[in-house]
Amino acid sequence: EYHQYSDQGEQDANASLIAAAPDLYKALDRMVREAQLDKLEKWSGWDGLIRNSSAALAKARGEA
Repeated sequence: EYHQYSDQGEQDANASLIAAAPDLYKALDRMVREAQLDKLEKWSGWDGLIRNSSAALAKARGEA
């Protein structure tokens, strides 16, 4: 779907997000791996966070 940008602010925000994406991916991936190593998914609330984060990483890799 083609999106016509209506203002420079939206273009700038998208450019900033795209520029930050590799660092965001690396940080989230490390957090998930560390949480799994420490078995934090057994703690209340962490299981959903790890599951959602893993799904977002898969989507970023084109696997979802």
